Amino acid sequence: MLTEFDSDYLRRIAAGCLPGLHRDRVYGIAYEIDKAVGRTEDAPAVPDDAPPASAVGRYVKRPVIIEALRYDGTVAGSITVLDWIGDAAPDGRADNKGGILTIHTLEGDMVASPGDWIIRGVQGEFYPCKPDIFEATYQLAPDPTQEA
Repeated sequence: MLTEFDSDYLRRIAAGCLPGLHRDRVYGIAYEIDKAVGRTEDAPAVPDDAPPASAVGRYVKRPVIIEALRYDGTVAGSITVLDWIGDAAPDGRADNKGGILTIHTLEGDMVASPGDWIIRGVQGEFYPCKPDIFEATYQLAPDPTQEA
């Protein structure tokens, strides 16, 4: 059963991740969900501050601090990951077969290969990230205990 939380979630994903036409389609789906659950007065199809779908814009990723560790593909590395994610993984399980670590998440099974980074996102979610994407996206954050 769909709820207003589903439409809110779709809007957050669309606003943060999707370009023009795709974003507008997702907003349309969210609006249809709102109509189905009787919440249309306060649910605009597209936010007022969203650029038009035909406009190309330049964006900078918001500076957020995440936690991450590099998975080495070993059983010991898998244990380290499992100890770290603990109960935060939706079903609390992960499998290691042949150095490939499968983390079960709400979005489905996500596979981490040796060398991938395991990230705890801003909402506490865990997911793997390929090394080249990680290096292009993140840099080491200052240690808050060392700040004066």
